[in-house]
Amino acid sequence: MPTNCQQPRHYFRLTFFSFLFYLFSAPSWATFVTNLSATHVQSVLQMHFPLREYTTGARVSLHDPQVLLVNGASGMTLMIPVEANIPGEELRHGHAVVTVGLSYKATTGELFLSNPRLQQFEMPKIPEALKQELAATVTVMTAKALPLVRIYTVSEQDLNHSLDKSALKSSGVENDKLRIEFGFR
Repeated sequence: MPTNCQQPRHYFRLTFFSFLFYLFSAPSWATFVTNLSATHVQSVLQMHFPLREYTTGARVSLHDPQVLLVNGASGMTLMIPVEANIPGEELRHGHAVVTVGLSYKATTGELFLSNPRLQQFEMPKIPEALKQELAATVTVMTAKALPLVRIYTVSEQDLNHSLDKSALKSSGVENDKLRIEFGFR
């Protein structure tokens, strides 16, 4: 039987080890999960489009991106209609397929699109050299514009801790929604 002097030490040790267990076991209160629909992301993107750029061979416009969420993917795919007004010719229509990731700014809790990559560019009935020039223009346009698109903002109340200590833990598409998990750094 412990003496009165040993009981506080025993209690202190039990409390200390319990604290360590909870600290390192990543309890559920240490994370925040949200799900974003394609409709939500698409409505945010609508505020940033159309995009227009002039090249030596055409005036290029990107319109109304469609967000595609593929179950199991780590990011999103955007199908973006492209118009090219080529001098001396009729307006040409095509599309670009761009994949994007996510980046998180912990100091403000803002989640942005990041790292756009042109996967496919289609525009029928134009010379190959002009098609390559237009694809390069679309790459530059999306690289400049898409990382500025904020699709979500986390609040400190969501995380139950300071935003400065938060991080984007994981993201992926599940059940046709973008599942995003935030937690401690």
